[in-house]
Amino acid sequence: MELLWIVLVYSDSLQLLVGRRWGRHKAFAKVSPNKTMEGYLGGLTLGLILGVGIHNWPVLPLVIVLIGGVVGDLAFSLVKRYAGIKDYSTLLGAHGGICDRIDSYVGACHFLFWSSWLFPDEIKFALLKARGVQ
Repeated sequence: MELLWIVLVYSDSLQLLVGRRWGRHKAFAKVSPNKTMEGYLGGLTLGLILGVGIHNWPVLPLVIVLIGGVVGDLAFSLVKRYAGIKDYSTLLGAHGGICDRIDSYVGACHFLFWSSWLFPDEIKFALLKARGVQ
C-alpha cells in the first residue's frame, strides 16, 4: 500500500508539473487533451527514480504500478469524455476532484493484483528482496 500511495502521488504530481513546464507533444489527445508525452515520461521516470532511489522499492512492481496508474487515469478520462465533463470537481485545484485523484489508484491496483496473480513468484520475490528478506 505504501508503494501504491506514495509513488502515485509523486508520479501524478510530477506528470502535471513536467507537462506544464516542458509539455509540447499531446499524448492521447482525443481521450485527455491536456496530457503530454513529456509529462507522462517525465513523471514516470522521476517517480521510478524516487521509488527506487529513495524508498528502495523493487523495480518490477513499481513499473507495474506506474503503468497501471497511467491506464487508470486514461480510462477515467475516457469516461469523462463520454459523459461530456471536464473534471469531476475542482476540490483539489489543478488535480481536479477526488475521482480525478484516485483514477490512477484504481488502475494501479488492478494491474498489481492481476500481475501478482499471473506472476506470483516474481512479484513476491521482488517485494521480499526489497524488504531484505531472502
